[in-house]
Amino acid sequence: MSIIKKATAAAVIAIPIAMLAACGGGGDGSTPNTTIPGDSTTTPDPTTSTPTTPTTPDPTNPDPTNPDPTNPDPTTPDPTDNTDYSAPRASYAYITQRGAAKGLGSILKCKVSDTDGALTDCADSGGGSFEGPISLTFSGGYAYIVNKPVGAVALEHTWLDPNIAHSIWKCSVDTATGALSQCADSGANEAVHIDDFYSTGSYAYMVQRYGDMILRCVVEGEGKVANCTGFMDPAAFGLHEPASFAFVSDRFYVANSNIDGSSVSMCMVDSASGEIPGCQDANASSYVFDPAGEYNGAQPTGIVVNGPTAYIVSKANKNVISCTIGSGGKFTSCVDNPLTGVSVDSLNRIALQGSYAYITNSSQAASTGSVIKCEIGAGGQLKNCAAIPGLSFDSGPIDADSNGSDIRFLVTASQQ
Repeated sequence: MSIIKKATAAAVIAIPIAMLAACGGGGDGSTPNTTIPGDSTTTPDPTTSTPTTPTTPDPTNPDPTNPDPTNPDPTTPDPTDNTDYSAPRASYAYITQRGAAKGLGSILKCKVSDTDGALTDCADSGGGSFEGPISLTFSGGYAYIVNKPVGAVALEHTWLDPNIAHSIWKCSVDTATGALSQCADSGANEAVHIDDFYSTGSYAYMVQRYGDMILRCVVEGEGKVANCTGFMDPAAFGLHEPASFAFVSDRFYVANSNIDGSSVSMCMVDSASGEIPGCQDANASSYVFDPAGEYNGAQPTGIVVNGPTAYIVSKANKNVISCTIGSGGKFTSCVDNPLTGVSVDSLNRIALQGSYAYITNSSQAASTGSVIKCEIGAGGQLKNCAAIPGLSFDSGPIDADSNGSDIRFLVTASQQ
């Protein structure tokens, strides 16, 4: 159940996103695709035998017979141009599989169709076995995986309990084939109850759920992660069990999953030092994530940002909330995107690719996890959502922290 509130109108700004995929996550910056019509010759007037005078050829378009230089085949509409809210296209999708027991986790790799965004030919990525992968991101030629061993749960939110220690693994990525290899511990310290990870290349960041904070790490040679530290007192961040974050240019948007304190925070990043001085509420009262108080919050578990729109996965509402980002980076309006007609168990993470959004739907039953694919329509709204047929995975047991499966996309060398 959600309650929508009207917000004061503000100028919408286009913010580059981090595309991984992840997005969530994090990834490479991107802006919505646009079509730039070429200026070739004018069309002859059929009512007269005298042809009209050609206009000056467009120097940006080498082929004057093709009115759209961004589409090499003028007879076929460019599939990435059917919306202003599309994200970069990718070759491969990666899904984390926690497995039924410790040591049985793996990373599933699927091919991405250029025509309809379908995920096919899914198989093991080659990275080997993991203790219980729950999050994945790509940076600097490496894949970073957050491992949470199956059976490691928080005891009354005692987040320093050694039984809930996580690890950050690093794998080399073949940018031609997408295969993962040479996976090993990245060396990240302070990896206690980490739910999400992101790297800018020089620095890496981890959200610590029961520490209610973001940790910054230094990325050293060969992608090693070290010197992870927190910032200030956790109270200065105002975070409430952060489950996922999305990096956008100079800030993080953080999904706070506490069921009686659900919200989204905006945390600015100092570009020189990589430090985060503090966070503030991003909602600007445009949406009530916790409408009726205790145990009735939206419980956001995943977030991704694309241009002027943020997409937040709501476990409690079993839908996706889309918010318009206004000046200053705060949300000016938010609406629900119901997943009508889709069987939903436990929604986890979201990623964008082409003109589609992909949401992981974890399940308690073995090998019954699914990926829900939605079209991104006009205004950034999601439509025509359905589970991808023939694709299932082992999301492992869904614990009290709602950890399930992540999904990220990789743009290969041939697409760069």
